[in-house]
Amino acid sequence: MYARQPVPWANLANAETQIGRQDLSIEPPKRAIALDVKYAAAYVTLARAQFGTGRLDDALATCEQAIVQEVDGTDIHGLLFQIGFAQHDRAAMSAQLAWAKGTPSEPYSQLQQAFVAFAEGRPGAAVQLIGDLADGYRKRGMVERANRMRGGLPRLVAELDMTDTARTLLRDLPPIDGSTDIPVALAEVGQDSRAEAILDHDLKKFPDDTLWQYMRGPEIQAAIWLSCNKPEKAIEALRRAIPYDLRIPEIRAWRGRAYLAARQYSLAATEFRKIID
Repeated sequence: MYARQPVPWANLANAETQIGRQDLSIEPPKRAIALDVKYAAAYVTLARAQFGTGRLDDALATCEQAIVQEVDGTDIHGLLFQIGFAQHDRAAMSAQLAWAKGTPSEPYSQLQQAFVAFAEGRPGAAVQLIGDLADGYRKRGMVERANRMRGGLPRLVAELDMTDTARTLLRDLPPIDGSTDIPVALAEVGQDSRAEAILDHDLKKFPDDTLWQYMRGPEIQAAIWLSCNKPEKAIEALRRAIPYDLRIPEIRAWRGRAYLAARQYSLAATEFRKIID
C-alpha cells in the first residue's frame, strides 16, 4: 500500500527471515535502501539475508556500504565478525573486536567470542565468557537479561555430552519464560517430565504463535521423544516444522538425529547435508 516508504519493505524482509525464507528477504531491503540510503535497518536485514543464504561477499559489501553511509552499529559489525569467522579471516574478526572495545557494543562482541570458543572446541572458555557477561548484567540490575544469557548454556554443553555440567547449570537457573533451550536441555539430560511440563505450558500460552506451534514446540517434543528412545515419534513430531526448516539448522539436526536413531542412515545424511550446504 505504501510502496515508496522504506519501512514496510524492511519489515517484509524481517517477516520472511523469521519463517526461514531468507531467499525472499533479499529484494525487499534493496527496495528500502533505494528509497532511503540512510535507513540503517534495511542494511542489517539485507546483510543477514545474504549471509543466511551463503552469499558472504554480498553480505560483506552490504555491511561496507552501511559504514560508508555512516549507519553502521552493533548489528552490522556483529555480522562483519561472523563473516570473518566464516571466511577464516582472523584479522577481520580482530578488527571488529577492536571496534567494539569500550563501547555499548562490547557485550555483544564478547558473546560472539563465546560462540567462536564453542565452535573451536573450547567449551570451558565459552561458558566462562558467557558467565562473566551474565554477571555483568546482573550487577547492573539487568537480572532478566542475565538469566536469558545463561539460559542457552545448558543446551550447548548438553549437546557436547557435558551432561553433568548441563545438570548443574539447569539446577542453578530460575524459570525463564518462553525458552526453547531449557526444555531441550532438560530432555537431553534425561529430565523428560520437566521438559514435557514446560512444553505443555508454553503451547497453551502461545496458541496462535506460528513458530511455537510449528517449530519450537515440535523441536522440544522431538528432543523428548529421542530421550525416551522413540525416534519414529520424534520424526513425526518434526513434520509440522518442515515449512520452516530453513529458519534455523536445529530442526534439521534433530530430524537427522532421529533418523540416525531409527537406523535410517541415508535420510539422516540428507538432513545433515542440508545444514552443511
